[in-house]
Amino acid sequence: MNEYLISFPFKKGKEVDIKSKKLHYIEIEDHTGCQVTNQENRTEIRNKCIQIADLIREIEALNK
Repeated sequence: MNEYLISFPFKKGKEVDIKSKKLHYIEIEDHTGCQVTNQENRTEIRNKCIQIADLIREIEALNK
């Protein structure tokens, strides 16, 4: 199993960066990017990353 790193590396708090050996997903303002190894599943993987990013923002809001 890959190790994943999820971070909020920017000042606004809306940006998310998810990385592993086979995945890099990033949200910056209204733009997103996703690089994956498995191109057949890239849309589903990107949608899951969006869900993860939303959950992280919810957790951050609750943890203030």
